Amino acid sequence: SHHIFGLAFSPDGTMLASCGRHSARLWDVASGNQLLAIPVSNTLPGIAFARDGQQLAVAAIAAHGGPSGVFLHRTGYGDGVHCFRGLGGAVHRVWFSEKREFLAALSADWRVGIWEASTGKLLHVLAVGPDFFTDNADLTFSPNALKLAFSSGDRATLWNVRDGTCEETWELPPGLGDRIRFCGEDNLLLFRFETEDKQA
Repeated sequence: SHHIFGLAFSPDGTMLASCGRHSARLWDVASGNQLLAIPVSNTLPGIAFARDGQQLAVAAIAAHGGPSGVFLHRTGYGDGVHCFRGLGGAVHRVWFSEKREFLAALSADWRVGIWEASTGKLLHVLAVGPDFFTDNADLTFSPNALKLAFSSGDRATLWNVRDGTCEETWELPPGLGDRIRFCGEDNLLLFRFETEDKQA
């Protein structure tokens, strides 16, 4: 169990930090999920975020061989856990663009979020369904990351990453287990198992 001695909210209100006996923890306020645990061998009576939210200070009392003092932990992007926010449902699938400049995720309510990976900035939320099963869906970025192709159920769509508009839609027979990939910048390959009764 986590004996809590101190609590602190991040300046933007998205994270809660707690400290106590043997660990400090970071929590996502919106979902209540634990993001990070920092195990230590001593007691932590106090915790605080820096004004810009980029550092977390933890006070420690020597116990069980651990040192006393104040320890700083970086919480900025690239320094540990970073949350990409903007989808309302549980996230079922995630994808990076080839050079990792963008991250996309599919939620249970059939929306795809696209984020700038270097900053976590939400660029677009695309309505791509609903269809049959999210675990059968697939998505791919073009090699230059200007296009995003999505396929699931009975359709495939092509999206413009810059402005979030749907450029093309292809109606398909019902299918399961989609795998879609770009072959060059302008050609798409789609592999799938098609079935009349929507059952494998």
